[in-house]
Amino acid sequence: MSFIDALFTSTSALCVTGLIVKDTGVFWTPWGKLLILFLIQIGGLGYMTLISYFFLVLKGGVPISMRVMTKRTQSFLKGIPVKNLILKILIYTFFIELFGFTFLFLFTNGTLKDKLFHSLFQSISAFCNAGFSSYSRNLEVYKNSPFYLLTISFLFIIGGLGFFVLDDLYNFFVKKRKISYHSKVVLKTTTFLIFFFGSIFFLIEWKNSLKNLNFSLKVVHSFFHVTTPRTAGFNSLNVSNFLLPTIFILIFLMIIGGSPGGTAGGIKTTNFAVWAAFLRSILKGEEEVHLAKRRIDPSFLIQSAMIITLYIFLTGISVFLILIYEGNKFSFVEVLFEVISAFSTVGLSFGSKIHPNVSLSADFSLFSKCIVILLMIIGRIGVFTVWSILVVRKKTLRKYPRGEFMLV
Repeated sequence: MSFIDALFTSTSALCVTGLIVKDTGVFWTPWGKLLILFLIQIGGLGYMTLISYFFLVLKGGVPISMRVMTKRTQSFLKGIPVKNLILKILIYTFFIELFGFTFLFLFTNGTLKDKLFHSLFQSISAFCNAGFSSYSRNLEVYKNSPFYLLTISFLFIIGGLGFFVLDDLYNFFVKKRKISYHSKVVLKTTTFLIFFFGSIFFLIEWKNSLKNLNFSLKVVHSFFHVTTPRTAGFNSLNVSNFLLPTIFILIFLMIIGGSPGGTAGGIKTTNFAVWAAFLRSILKGEEEVHLAKRRIDPSFLIQSAMIITLYIFLTGISVFLILIYEGNKFSFVEVLFEVISAFSTVGLSFGSKIHPNVSLSADFSLFSKCIVILLMIIGRIGVFTVWSILVVRKKTLRKYPRGEFMLV
């Protein structure tokens, strides 16, 4: 095994992506699989959350610098102490993973030892939206088990909603409190994406990848494969067998990703909702942008536009560079799909043309693998966060006259 493959695997696990260059189910030893699982759990909980927790336990408190950083990354959690935030995240995470482990154990095949390990691995990987599977063929081995697939779906949907939304739902059902505006936008957008694109997937793939399945399994697989691109990365059917319109839908959903504060990547559902509301306002000729009966501040529109623009720019550059080195071996769609899957920390792939049960990245050259590794890191940290670190905004003292020119 080469160093670059070890680096690729550890990055994919820590960034909860799921792209693999070695068959997870066969290549790794039990200790190797446990190490991958440990990295997935760290990546799912979040770097700041885990470090803050250790400060909390070992030193009896969280340092001021850590408080500031954690507050910034969870800026929508105003008024909530960092200590309570960390403990809530840990409680929610382990409770949901335990719930998923219990249900998966009931539907997993094999000996007691195998059932315990596979159930634990899939539960943590699903909630963390990692896409790693302890099976060589991912979840294709359970394509005829609807309850298994629905349990996995539940885990990565909950993980992708974000911890703030989970806390909101808990307070709504248990303490009878109102759901916040943020949670309403996330839940409405998530519901729309699942049912709208699930119906389209169902119709497009009816006579293709779903043709040999009964009606209930067709519904389950359609539901599964419009939720997994955001950004779970599991697959119950072979992605390379999908039609091009379906691939287009998967790419679109991978770009959107999950919600802020969760384990998923992408530009996030809130950005998609803001941008959709902005386009609707333009088409209607409205002076202000409204979303769910609230006015959207222009600063949010600028930040949303910046995130989307940076995402498109980095994706384009990455695809261009990889095509220079790999263009004679792979098609544009295959490279684009792999790049977006890495950037949005999804893990779906057309698969290697040489090695069985691994991602297309396994066939890439050293240079292309380095690009994919970098994309996974930036995708996990967030393009806006990376931009904020690298670029210092400066105020200009000079004022220029207004420029006017034709746009259309």
